[in-house]
Amino acid sequence: MTLRKLLNLAIGARTGVIATVANSIVNYGAVSLSSGLNVYFMRSAEMQSGIDVMDPETMQVVGKSKKAAEMGIF
Repeated sequence: MTLRKLLNLAIGARTGVIATVANSIVNYGAVSLSSGLNVYFMRSAEMQSGIDVMDPETMQVVGKSKKAAEMGIF
């Protein structure tokens, strides 16, 4: 919402290609930010407690890793 208000101040009452492109950039930024925050909050418990790490040959759990959780999420 802040970006939208700043955009309105910057371009004023302009219309056309400039306004359309600027509007698209603001929308893309908002969706990207909300998506990133959603992943972070939904997976934060896994980053704090870690995820199971398995042996690829035996498929047995060999331990828990916080680093593996961070690598998988990022």
